[in-house]
This record gives sequence, C-alpha cells and structure tokens, in this order.
Amino acid sequence: MSKPFSVPDLIETLLTSENSAARCAAANALHDIKEVVAVEPLIKALQDGDRWVRYSAVRALGSIRDRRAFQPVADLLQVEADPTVCEIAAANLAALDLERSFPLLIDIIENGSPPAKAAAARTIRDIDTGKAETVGPLTRLLANKHDWEARLDAIYALGETGTDDPQAIELLLLAMAEDDAAICSAAIFALGELGVERAIKPVAHLLLNSPSASLRRDAATALGDFEDEQVIEPLLVALGDHDEYVRAYASGSLAGFATPRVIQALIQLVGQDKSEVVGIYAVQALRELKAVEASELLIEILLKSPSNEVRKLVPSALAATGNPVAVPPLMKALQSNEVLEVRVEALHALARLAPFKAEKLLIEALRDGAAEMRLAAVVELGNIAGEEALPALLLLAGNDHGQSPWREKLEEAISGAIKKIKERSQAGRK
Repeated sequence: MSKPFSVPDLIETLLTSENSAARCAAANALHDIKEVVAVEPLIKALQDGDRWVRYSAVRALGSIRDRRAFQPVADLLQVEADPTVCEIAAANLAALDLERSFPLLIDIIENGSPPAKAAAARTIRDIDTGKAETVGPLTRLLANKHDWEARLDAIYALGETGTDDPQAIELLLLAMAEDDAAICSAAIFALGELGVERAIKPVAHLLLNSPSASLRRDAATALGDFEDEQVIEPLLVALGDHDEYVRAYASGSLAGFATPRVIQALIQLVGQDKSEVVGIYAVQALRELKAVEASELLIEILLKSPSNEVRKLVPSALAATGNPVAVPPLMKALQSNEVLEVRVEALHALARLAPFKAEKLLIEALRDGAAEMRLAAVVELGNIAGEEALPALLLLAGNDHGQSPWREKLEEAISGAIKKIKERSQAGRK
C-alpha cells in the first residue's frame, strides 16, 4: 500500500511549514513510517517553538531508535520547561540507549529543572537494572520539599529500588506523616513495597484512624505487602470499616494469611456484607486461601447470589478447595439458561475438581452454541483428556466456523489440544 505522503514532503513540512499543527502532523507521520533519513530533520525539530512539535519529534526519534538522536534528546531534556516534553524525552533516552541514559538520568535527578527531575525519576522506576545507584539521588530529591512533583515520583521510585538505606527509610516514614495526601499515599505504598517492618504500626494507625477513606484504602492495600502477621489484627478490624472499598481491600490483603481466624472472618464477611465489591475481593481471598471451610457458603453464593460478578468467581474458588461436594452445583451451573461467564468458569472448575467426570461434559460442550464454551472445553480437554476425545476435537476442527472472531482462537486451541493429548498418550506408552 502506498504512503499518503512521501518522506521528503513530510520533512519539508516539518521544517518549513508556518502551521504548527501541520509540523506536528508531519512528525507523527514520520513516527509511523520510521525512515532513518528523517533522523536529522527530527533532531532539528527538537528546537521548534511549539511544545507539541517537540513532543512529536522526540516520539518519532524514539520509534526510529537511531543512536544519533541520543545526545540531542539529552540536551533537550536538560533545558526543556514543559513537563509533557520532559516525560517523553526521559522515556525515549532509555529506549535509545539504556546504558548511556542511566547516569544521565541520575544527574538530572540531582541537577535538572523541576519537570526534568520528575520525568527522570519516573523513567528510573521503569528501568530494571542499577537500582542501588539511584537511592542516593532519589533520597536527596525526596528531602527537597520545594519540588512537590519530583518528590512524589522519587517516593514511588524508591519503593522500586528494594533499598534498606536508613536515610531513605527515615524520609519515607516522615513523608507518610505529612499532611499532603498524595505524598502520604505514595509513602505508604513505597514502604509496603520495601517491606519495612517499622512502617507497619504507622500504616495500621492510618488504616484504623485516618478520616480520609482514600488513605484508609491505601493503607489496607499496602499492609498486604508486608507479609508479616502483625498486619492481621488491624486488617481484621478494617473488615468493619464503613467504606466498602476499605473492607474490600482489607479482605484482599488477608489472602496471604491462612489462619483459621482469617478464614472464618472472611466467610462471615462474604455471608453478611451486601457490597458487590467486597464480595469480589473476599471470594478471591478465599480462593487464594483454598478455604475448604468456605465450600458450603460458596455453593450458596453460586446458586443464589444476585451478583453475577461475584458468582463468576465462585467456581474457581470451589475448585481451589478440592472439595468434591462442589461437583453437583458446578454441573448445575453449566445449564444453558445460566449466565455465560458463570458457565465457562464452572466448566474450567469441573475439569480441575473432577477430571474423570468432566471429560464427558467437556466433549458435550464442544457442541455448545456459545463459542466461549467451546473454547473452554477444547482447552480443558487438552489438559486432561485421553485419545477418546480426539474424534470430537477433529470433528470440531473440520467445522466451518465462518467469519466468527472466535475462529482463529478455536483453531489454535484445537491444534494445541490435539498435540497435548497425543504427547500425553505417547508418554503413557513408554
């Protein structure tokens, strides 16, 4: 297919048009075309007086990935005043040359303009190597209370470093005590990511006492990151919070603690709390805990709950319990008048919970009118079935799926399932 505009025409527009929108459009088109011949003109466009042209030029240079662009983009980041341009420039420096960009980004965190510092800190968060080298500069950035946005990004970035640096930890603890909600929230998450034991009590205090529902939600989420039994008690208390999201996030954080008290508290919560979002998080937690004690309640929810969003999570939770008592209600959930998502999840659950009984049901589901059910049946037959399932799979493979958006998925799944069954059968003969 021919290009609507030639590269020379686009370059001429980029460098000579008096219309900034046209220049911006030309840079965006060069981004899509990715021709190396556009690198030098795009570098010139970094000096354009319109910020969106500069933004688009940086973006285009990042897509072409020519290292000649590295230093010009670095020079732009050093002097750029617009936060949006700084953001794209910092990100594309790392894309152009990660090794060279790392020390430069650290230097910008120390000495750059406020928007450049913030952009550099955000980019550092996304770089997987050399985190230890960033702790000092990020800590100093956090200590500078005159640059709010850069401090906020420094906090989040410190949470990604895995540091145990005493000064960084102390500053994060102090930041959590600040009146600024955004700074406090960022510090909560950073300390949770770092697993700082000293932070558990102050985070728990926020959970139980902050007048801000938003901060209580953040505290409920972050306590789950500490993986310390000290968090259990405040999280259990938070299950009674008047804010449904605090209750939900607290139940989610309790999923890491398989104690009888936690399981019973979650069962009670699911049974009594009318909030759908609480039901979603609590059922997911019971699934993670593989709580066989919850089987009876989960079956009741599957059969009677008015919330399909909660009900569709129940089959996998029942499968996780390994309790065969769940098989009959799961089979009932396969009925054609049931909600499709519940049917699909019930089919997956039966394959896990009762594979021998499920195999016949899976073969029958290959003829289901819903493509989602057929796809689920194919996948699970590939996981559990023997060679007796091959004729039904081959028959489905020979059917004309028309122009259905599921056609490619079904064909790929059938091929994969047949391969797995044959490999399993061959291994069994050895």
